[in-house]
Amino acid sequence: MLRLPAPPLIVQALGLVIATLVATHLTTMLVVLSLPPPAPDIYRLSEVVRTVKTQQVVETRDGLPLAARMDWRRPDPETDGRRQIDFRNRLAQQLGVAPRDVVVSQNNTRIIAIFVTRRSNDAGRTPQDMEPLIWGDFQ
Repeated sequence: MLRLPAPPLIVQALGLVIATLVATHLTTMLVVLSLPPPAPDIYRLSEVVRTVKTQQVVETRDGLPLAARMDWRRPDPETDGRRQIDFRNRLAQQLGVAPRDVVVSQNNTRIIAIFVTRRSNDAGRTPQDMEPLIWGDFQ
């Protein structure tokens, strides 16, 4: 039987380096692609109201900057959906304007407005004690 001669040591080392680089690249890609998506930004009604009233950049409880821009033109996508309409109505009530003058619009992320209690005592909660939240970017 004929045996092939072993490749030179430099070729073996180069092959090992290339195989290691390919393996680390594939492992890194696998880890990055299996990570969950980043958590969405969460804005509370009180933070949105404070931002609109002061017209200044407000830092949210999560440390995110929140800025308001007043525009007299109505954005194209009207506020729709029960939770968006509820958030809009509560926002209009806090600002002292008619709900038809407030539009909450989200392009990418769906709005989810759930309520969080401001008190630690959950018994005897009233709708006034609950604060709507909005997830993701909005206009």
